[in-house]
Amino acid sequence: MAEPEKTYHEDDAVCVDCIEDEALRELVRAEGHDHTCVECGETNTAVSIKDLAALIDPYIREHYEPGPYEPQYGSVDDDSHWEEQQGDDLSHVVQGIVGQYFEFNDTLVGALIDNDQADISDGDEPFYAPDINYVETSVYVGHLLAEWRAISSELRKERRFFSDYARQFFDSLFAGIEDLWFNEPKNDQDFAPSSEQKKHGVIQEWPAGTMLYRTRRADTWEDYTRLVLKPTVELAPPPSRYARVGRMNAEGVTIFYGALDAETCLAEMRSFIGGYTVLARFETNKALRVLDFSRLDKAYWDGKPLSYFQDDFNEQVARRKFLRRIHNLISEPVIPGHEDEYLITQVLVEYLAYVRSPNFDGLLFASTQCEGGTNVVLFPKHADAALENESDSTLMRFPLKYVDNSVEIYRTRGIKYNIPKVDFFLRDGRVHLYDRDYEEDDDG
Repeated sequence: MAEPEKTYHEDDAVCVDCIEDEALRELVRAEGHDHTCVECGETNTAVSIKDLAALIDPYIREHYEPGPYEPQYGSVDDDSHWEEQQGDDLSHVVQGIVGQYFEFNDTLVGALIDNDQADISDGDEPFYAPDINYVETSVYVGHLLAEWRAISSELRKERRFFSDYARQFFDSLFAGIEDLWFNEPKNDQDFAPSSEQKKHGVIQEWPAGTMLYRTRRADTWEDYTRLVLKPTVELAPPPSRYARVGRMNAEGVTIFYGALDAETCLAEMRSFIGGYTVLARFETNKALRVLDFSRLDKAYWDGKPLSYFQDDFNEQVARRKFLRRIHNLISEPVIPGHEDEYLITQVLVEYLAYVRSPNFDGLLFASTQCEGGTNVVLFPKHADAALENESDSTLMRFPLKYVDNSVEIYRTRGIKYNIPKVDFFLRDGRVHLYDRDYEEDDDG
């Protein structure tokens, strides 16, 4: 015979040891008294389910709101439609806020609804109800955008050298970046404890011998002949006098642009149908310290997930959101005629390469041309003065060497586009996208 389902009451207590979120645990410790815990059965510092609801209530109200209504349509031949509220029900919201599932979750949800102070008889709308769906509110990043734009304006109009304002802004934005890391399961089915998972930092320490790929377009027979015969010169980054402006380098500044694999490197060339591309491999000749922008979304400070209950939650979310925005910006292809817009990202690279201490030898960022691919940028660490004629290879400025006999020629036979539909909804006269890869401009 199956055991009867356990019932819970709002006066039942939950103790600090049964709460996984560290910041919430401290709130319970400060408010709690000795009770027998309904979860573990031990006597410990605890609060009632009703009091736990009162503790999490202001955090739910701060970070969630009732979802917008979006029209839903019937079949193609049916013009009728209905309004459907977007978001998750209160039960899912509570689990998201506390960061775990309690067996008494339904009782906790009921306590929130019962404790809602809205006076329905006076026309108030309750915030909590079993038939309301909720969406997470956006964290304000307007203050970071304002500083970013002010620095951009200063660099364009006033100061062409490194700005103290920019230094202070980037110091704050990248403070503690060495402590950002995450644990990743060995495979999709591996949910082992953290001690058995592989630890990743946003900073990668590359050993000598790390393989990189670089390509050049070859529009004529003369082009790919020259590239194949002189790869150490022709497939190296261009000399300063030929270096064109990019998102991460000013005109005349030589930077190594490459990729971690051949497929990504070839895709980033955006060759036309029938066009030839020459690819070669290079390997590092010393240990390098590289900042991986593509890992910022997954990483946590000290490896601990953010808690809604920590004092600096909004600040840390805004910081991470803005770093993700920068990652998107540096990943976008260069648009001719918009060179002034790249000045601040060029200064960002100068900061990471030479100003910050400790600085970096390069950056990694996601490819927009090859899903799952990673692009590489390495910074020159040697003076240009040693290079005086066109036979000199700019590889001398980088901790790299050409891999002998690694030149390969490719010809583009076809291009595949991936253009998924993006769902959206309207709110306050603005279009909001459901696309997780898209970052809306958050000015307010």
